Amino acid sequence: MGTVLTIIAVVAIIGALFGFFGGGGGKSEDAIAGAIVGSILAGSCLFQLFMYGLGALAGLWIIKLIFF
Repeated sequence: MGTVLTIIAVVAIIGALFGFFGGGGGKSEDAIAGAIVGSILAGSCLFQLFMYGLGALAGLWIIKLIFF
């Protein structure tokens, strides 16, 4: 769980930097918006990886039932 939170925190920091420096104005609201978007995107990517992992485990379970 600590690794997941670390990944989300790092992506939120990167998103905040993009929002602050890439927004044109350098406002704190842009940094906050960038951090929120970055953490949401990181969370959704980690959720997709989790779902792919569940699919792989289900496939291995079916193969085990058929051949072993």
